[in-house]
Amino acid sequence: MRSRYVPHHQVEMTEKQISRLLRSCGLSDDRPSMANRLSGFGDFAAAEAVKEAVPLLAISDLPAFRESFSIVLDRLAAVSVFDAVLADMIAAPLRSQIFSGEPFALFEIDEGVPIPFSSTTIEDFGELLPVKVAALVAFTNEFLRGMTAEVDDTLKNAFLNAIARATDAALIRRLIPNAVTATPATNDFAADIQNAAQLILGGAAGRLHLIISPSTALQLGLSTTPDGGFLFPNFDVNSGGVFAGFPVHVSDQLKQDSTGPSAILFDASKIAANRGSIDIQRSENAVAQMRGDPVSGHAQVVSSFQTNSIFLRLLRIFGLKLPSEQIAVEFSGVNSWFS
Repeated sequence: MRSRYVPHHQVEMTEKQISRLLRSCGLSDDRPSMANRLSGFGDFAAAEAVKEAVPLLAISDLPAFRESFSIVLDRLAAVSVFDAVLADMIAAPLRSQIFSGEPFALFEIDEGVPIPFSSTTIEDFGELLPVKVAALVAFTNEFLRGMTAEVDDTLKNAFLNAIARATDAALIRRLIPNAVTATPATNDFAADIQNAAQLILGGAAGRLHLIISPSTALQLGLSTTPDGGFLFPNFDVNSGGVFAGFPVHVSDQLKQDSTGPSAILFDASKIAANRGSIDIQRSENAVAQMRGDPVSGHAQVVSSFQTNSIFLRLLRIFGLKLPSEQIAVEFSGVNSWFS
């Protein structure tokens, strides 16, 4: 008996028709509900196949894909320094006027006595303007047709990592000009951090965070005590953790020169920010210039139509504003911390 092969577009059309039929009957058309009904009919193999399958509508129906992708946005804090630090920043609406200072009563007062400000001035940050970063991902239609739940998760993680790197690059680009002139690291890590904290905070409170490179994180994670045990056994070389009492984050967006990798200590409580939003657009007819710095003129281009591919563009618009005062210290040659 000759096997019958059903074209992909017919499968997708059938799924849409089934979904419309189920909705017209007042039944849920999501995959778990379909799987449960199949199990009820005794077709357990089909039920398992439905559970494992990724909805074909996930990419072909862009609103559905946006909805499914929005579920994993909460995981940005695990891969993005900006999102991990966001809770310690000054939350503000985009395009709003931001004011700094400490207009809070920090004193015990008597009845009828005017409440003083704890700061004699209020600094005008200016407007919290939007920052825009983007990521472009391409894959073939053949790859899409063979998608599984695991591949779908891999793609979403790739999107998240791309957006996280672009967002962190924007944060670090703004921290470096604001930082005290690059300070060469010494072989006394604790003293370096203590001196930097004093420069940033003075005698005030703040929310200090340290950004280090992956190579520095690896050295910290593998540091040992004289008896051979790990010096920081709970430190995660991939995502960082709490080190010497303050959060440490790992990012590959830090610069590196002949003296080795750098690191940045900064006070997040002085930064105005807004998480913003992420939009997703899809194209099967795009032409992409294969360059890290797109320019006009002759360059290698790839057509999604000719290569039977799909391009997804992720665009994040968020808010990020630093004060005029120095709130960061950049360390250079941090390999000295381990010498």
